Amino acid sequence: MEKALYLMIFKRKSFHLFRATDHISQADLEHIKGHYKQFTPLSADIKNSKKI
Repeated sequence: MEKALYLMIFKRKSFHLFRATDHISQADLEHIKGHYKQFTPLSADIKNSKKI
């Protein structure tokens, strides 16, 4: 793979905005948050964040 393209993989940032009319229940939200806390980062120097 071309080195410049390979390096861009690590610079890419994801951003998703979902504007659905349905709402998630508080129980489902807590379930998701609980699972998120159990995730193990692939690399400690990669920052991530979530906003629900």
